[in-house]
Amino acid sequence: SSDLSPRTPWFGPRPRLPSAEAWGAQTGMNMQGDAAASRLKVVRATSKDEKEAVYGLRYQVSVEEMGQRPKNADHERKRLTDALDDEATILYLTDGGNEPLATLRVVGASKVPNAAEVRTYALDRLPEVDRKAVSFTSRLVVSPKARGVGAVGMLLNEVYNERRNNGIWFDCIQCAPALVALYEVMGYRRFVPTVME
Repeated sequence: SSDLSPRTPWFGPRPRLPSAEAWGAQTGMNMQGDAAASRLKVVRATSKDEKEAVYGLRYQVSVEEMGQRPKNADHERKRLTDALDDEATILYLTDGGNEPLATLRVVGASKVPNAAEVRTYALDRLPEVDRKAVSFTSRLVVSPKARGVGAVGMLLNEVYNERRNNGIWFDCIQCAPALVALYEVMGYRRFVPTVME
């Protein structure tokens, strides 16, 4: 979980959040000067075609490449989606072509008050925090074509900026153990004991 301001306490008076540019510089995730990433941009999936392309990328990476068997996978149509997608902001990385190169989704905790995510992240331990100030980031996948060009950093920079502008103070994620160090560099902190599924 991240409080979006890595060096400030979780409780007490709210400090002023750093700008997206300052946060990017602080975490090393500001990719705008990277020549390999200069043609890439993060956009929001709003059309049915964009969302279907994202669901297809999820399936390609999670099922076909990584061998996962999520219960919501549609093996006939080769797509991976679930009910949270209806409430989420879905972002994807593009180079101007027709296919997404990386993607993730963000959904506000207030939109999923009874979801498993709320229990998983033990938000009852944060009674002082309004659910409207909490979000969940999930379904991060990166196409092999976009690995090594800072795709994760670009997506999370956009999440930070978008969430900050919408009053979000805590963003929660789940990740594979191998990725914990990466997310900690970006300002996320372990909040609940490690859960292996």
